Amino acid sequence: MLYFCNIVAITMSLTHSHDKIGIWSSLLCIIHCLAVPVVFGLSNGFDLHHNAWWDGLQVVFILIGFWAIRHAVKHMVQNWLKVSFWITFAALAISVFMHHSFLGEVMNYTAATLLIVLHSLNMYLGRHKKTTLA
Repeated sequence: MLYFCNIVAITMSLTHSHDKIGIWSSLLCIIHCLAVPVVFGLSNGFDLHHNAWWDGLQVVFILIGFWAIRHAVKHMVQNWLKVSFWITFAALAISVFMHHSFLGEVMNYTAATLLIVLHSLNMYLGRHKKTTLA
């Protein structure tokens, strides 16, 4: 937990707002997805997946993530990083439509975690190589 708090502190001290927003959006997406089984278990079978407001949160995370990635890749030099961002984002967007299956859940958690890693890597490269980001 202390490691996570250090990551949060480092994230907040950096200047790349699109990467910070992307990290927080992905983190909140993971928390959102983890909340479904908890709420389902505590509510005697109440399924959040059939509520428009709960599914609407998924759309909000996808839109915020799209914005963050679009701005993150705008001035990148490394093509492999650009491609990694968009492939991972596509997997996350596809997983939203498959969230009732085990494969969809695995894709969701994996893609959101990878987006956190990619945004963190982008911030690191931006701090240490000025030509990487604008």
